[in-house]
Amino acid sequence: MTDLADLTGNAEEEAIDWLLKLRDRPNDEELKKDFDAWLAKDQSNAKAYERVRCLVGDAKRLSAAQSDFGFPLPSKPPSKTVLPSIIVMTGIAAGLYLYMSDALITLRADHVTDIAQRASFRAPDGSNLVLNADSAIAFQFSQHERRVILMRGEMLVDVTPDPTRPFVVEADGATVTALGTAFDVNMLESETRVAVIRHSVAVRLNDEHQVKVVKENEGVNFASASGISETFPVDSKSVTEWESGRLVFDEQPLPDVIETVGRYLPGKILIANRELRSKMVSGTLDMSDPDKALQSFAKAFDIKLLKLTPYLTILR
Repeated sequence: MTDLADLTGNAEEEAIDWLLKLRDRPNDEELKKDFDAWLAKDQSNAKAYERVRCLVGDAKRLSAAQSDFGFPLPSKPPSKTVLPSIIVMTGIAAGLYLYMSDALITLRADHVTDIAQRASFRAPDGSNLVLNADSAIAFQFSQHERRVILMRGEMLVDVTPDPTRPFVVEADGATVTALGTAFDVNMLESETRVAVIRHSVAVRLNDEHQVKVVKENEGVNFASASGISETFPVDSKSVTEWESGRLVFDEQPLPDVIETVGRYLPGKILIANRELRSKMVSGTLDMSDPDKALQSFAKAFDIKLLKLTPYLTILR
């Protein structure tokens, strides 16, 4: 089973675009020639198309000319009666994969929120924590340190002061150490974002000497590959709006917005082309009805929404 989260590279994006074109225009011979040329251009293209095809159902199977790639290549497209069955099976497989991935995290986590669920609670030291939807954390508290591991999702922390034990959040290869503070940590696929609501934090990438102090109403992004960004201003009220079920975006990349919205919907939302992935968006979404929110969002930004299964939606 293909990891749904891996379908974000250029080859996979192009493969999704080709699959949808072929599904919409199955008798277009010129399109088929262009498709074959794309396959022949790079072996990774054919492999990417096969991964996508297995995930979202077959629009047109690869031709026999690509038999060197090592997977079955019948040339006839599935019939109209077969395609829905493929899509249903794909949806079941995707659901099972997501279930198993979630189960592994759940076994290691101390607190987990489900899709579209938020939770507030106190840590063992009395600090107040709020988990956004589809998030998970684990505690590693000792006599010398209070450490919370953010395994996925987003967390808002209001730290109880304790001069003898630093409060540290570990996320995506970095640590965020509270300096008497309230702050938000949002772990996305591309990077992790820290926004400080009160006082300041020190952000440090593991195994690196780079440390950046982030002050009140400031934020940073960090990732292992790119390091820690420069600080930028944040609106504390907007950052914490998700506590009340509203998502606020201010000139954010579409993939990050969709990933955040995806925490309120089952399965995976894929973006089918590079142009959409580079789009920056702003706005506010009421997540009390996540399906309606996604449909309204797509309509507002003139994005086509294709729901193939309950667990797979494609934007193009």
